[in-house]
Amino acid sequence: MENDHVKKQPERRSHLKSRIIQFISIYMTLFVLDSCNSRSEDLNYSDGIEWSSDSTGHFIDPRDGKQYAVVKIKSQIWFAENLAYRPKRGDFFAIDDNPDYVSKYGYLYFWETAKDACPKGWHLPSMEEWDTLIQNLGGKAVAGGHLKSTHGWKVKSENTSNISGMSILPAGNKAVGGSYFHLGDDALLWTSTVRSDLSSWKIRLRSNSDSVGFQACSRLTGLSVRCIRD
Repeated sequence: MENDHVKKQPERRSHLKSRIIQFISIYMTLFVLDSCNSRSEDLNYSDGIEWSSDSTGHFIDPRDGKQYAVVKIKSQIWFAENLAYRPKRGDFFAIDDNPDYVSKYGYLYFWETAKDACPKGWHLPSMEEWDTLIQNLGGKAVAGGHLKSTHGWKVKSENTSNISGMSILPAGNKAVGGSYFHLGDDALLWTSTVRSDLSSWKIRLRSNSDSVGFQACSRLTGLSVRCIRD
């Protein structure tokens, strides 16, 4: 009996040792997995942007919960959709006064409203910032085709490609008199750059052209807004 008891002690110690090793193995596995997941989240989520690749992701506007596609082009980070935020004050309009258009085209804003409409950490791009983007896409003669969505235009220009990922759509504008024009034909977007006491600069893309250019525009015109990261 004594010999049997002596024989069982090493077996118990061996069994206990095996259980401890198993416990440590499980703990370390869970710890490593959790650490990996945490590092992954840190890499993919920064400054409110969740990145799905090196250059594309999405941002959720904390003011209303709307999600926007974003795109990184060299050093710039842009909304890849038109702003669709309803500010508490200011002048903004659904195209043709039809709210069904907002999800696709966003709102059209008067300039005074547009200049403060982007969420915190973002702003209305200046003429210079737009020009940097244009030059990064080959210059004014060809950048329009690289900026435009491949769908939604009444006529596609020869080199419409959207290789930038900006997906610009032809939302047209609300004229000073109140009428809506150019839906399906032109994309007209505000810059923050002032031209005179009554006008600021806009960027214009046309359906039948690969070019893009700047034009002065009355601040009482409703145009689309894209936001750029601070």
